[in-house]
Amino acid sequence: MLFPAEMEAVVDGAKLKLVRTGSALRKSAGFKVYAVASYLGKDIKLQTAEQLAHADQPKRLELVFLLNVAGDEMAAAFRTIIRQNYPEPAFADEVKMLTSLFEKTAAKKGDHVWITHIPKVGVHCRREGKEELLIRNVEFSKAVWDNYLGENNCGEAVKRGLISELARQ
Repeated sequence: MLFPAEMEAVVDGAKLKLVRTGSALRKSAGFKVYAVASYLGKDIKLQTAEQLAHADQPKRLELVFLLNVAGDEMAAAFRTIIRQNYPEPAFADEVKMLTSLFEKTAAKKGDHVWITHIPKVGVHCRREGKEELLIRNVEFSKAVWDNYLGENNCGEAVKRGLISELARQ
């Protein structure tokens, strides 16, 4: 899956240029589930996965599904990883809101999901042709990025891939 090196995005009403920090394939049980790319506001200089995960800067994760995934499976995978980093009751309401969005419908091969961090606001999640959700909690947004870049993540290969171009910024 090829993701563009740069993209324009509207973040909190402002049109911004985002630059790719890397991309990877998310696998489960030997299957390629989705391709994911990470983007960060142009001219923002960061060097590590932790800095990227916790930066209160415009950034985005774009997921493109490579096979069909049931909504409850997506929700369960997200919940499992976030709870490894943030045990209950941390972010109880936020996790419920986001997993409810995933549970509503399955992801079909080719579907896109955009997860955008809005500085000083929180995280916006949009599923192509489906619902979208804004969770007003900057700390929860960091927790979402930790699913990919934190100590307990969805895979070290994914983590390395998502920061593979960070130094070129």
